[in-house]
Amino acid sequence: MRFAIPVIMALLLLPVSVAAEIVSEPLTYLKTAGSLPMPFCSTSFESSGLSYNPNCGSSGIISVGDVADACWTSTINFNGRTISLQNNQKVALPNSPFAVSMKASGRVKNGVFETPALWSVLYTFELTDPNFLTSSIVNVQNVQTLGKDFSIAVKTTNSFISCSGGYYVRASPRLYPAEERYFYPQVVAAGTGLANVPYKASTLGVLDFKVYPYIQIGEVKLIQNVPASKSFFIAPVVNSPEVQACNSNADCPSGYTCEAFQTSTGTANYCSNTSKPVQDSRKAVIIGVFAVALSTALIIVIIRRKGRKR
Repeated sequence: MRFAIPVIMALLLLPVSVAAEIVSEPLTYLKTAGSLPMPFCSTSFESSGLSYNPNCGSSGIISVGDVADACWTSTINFNGRTISLQNNQKVALPNSPFAVSMKASGRVKNGVFETPALWSVLYTFELTDPNFLTSSIVNVQNVQTLGKDFSIAVKTTNSFISCSGGYYVRASPRLYPAEERYFYPQVVAAGTGLANVPYKASTLGVLDFKVYPYIQIGEVKLIQNVPASKSFFIAPVVNSPEVQACNSNADCPSGYTCEAFQTSTGTANYCSNTSKPVQDSRKAVIIGVFAVALSTALIIVIIRRKGRKR
């Protein structure tokens, strides 16, 4: 299981959902002489800045790259721990699923930094344990009513600290090729918790859900690559005669299969529309009227042509 930087999501389904922005940059923090600590979930990442060892040379101007990487160091504080880094070194951040590396830039004159300080340190973070965040959908009621709001119950385990983030939802109706996508922002607390992600069903039939929990650090979203998945059956009215029960595929119309769905009273089998569109009575009437009108027009054209030949 891996995490990925998200792509743009254009369609909002509910007022609580928000559009996703493209984030292609890696997770980084640039430390300069006047910069503040970096907020990092419910803690912060702090840096002492860049230090130079004058034993590496103290005459004239010396820049990063002129001497060994070990001559340029930095001290960081993260989640209650202090670590020393040297230029181009990568270390694991304690009690976290991340590693960090530093890239120094700057120069000294006669062994000391000039004023104003001509230096900076770029820290780049790498996710080394993507399994720190896992999830599953635990809804009991799988048959939902068309046009009504319901919640996708997502159980999430976060072995890191509490973070801003939420859930990235992909809903795919089997009747239509379009896929609905949105972000639902919510704090992802440390430990195991249950989140109710809202959704309003707007299409009939089987709806396949994929829910990806994510954490957000600054402008960067880290999204779980392997989703929690579940299918729901969207009916005109739950327990309505329009929802066709079945025992096997033989009980279902062409293009439908008999699938088991968990309801509030237990497991029930319904004909699931895997490819055949469901038309309501209004659509059927409109299509029928259009077909009759078209066939009548064709008959009139044929009669007129035959009359001209005579």
